Amino acid sequence: MQTLSNVKLQIGIEDDKQDDLLKLIISNVEKAMLGYLPGILEVPVELSYIVEEVSVARYYRRGSEGMNSKTIEGFSVSYDNEFDAYHHIFERYQPTNEATRGSVVFF
Repeated sequence: MQTLSNVKLQIGIEDDKQDDLLKLIISNVEKAMLGYLPGILEVPVELSYIVEEVSVARYYRRGSEGMNSKTIEGFSVSYDNEFDAYHHIFERYQPTNEATRGSVVFF
């Protein structure tokens, strides 16, 4: 699985001890991403980088799920929806009205 290898490389993991966790994160990211891509049953290959980037973000966010922000000893972090930065890309995969448009024939 190339996605798993790429995520591990970005995080800096060289062993297999966290593979089950990473596979779960990747699977959840793919399912969530398909919610933004109506009518598509599998994440397109050209969008696999989004799965990787969001998976890395979710890996580092573990323990802070559901939080909007946190402050630890003066260090503040705020979290956005991981997919917000990609909405302009998802829009290209939205069905257009032309696809549902019928035709009229006059006799």
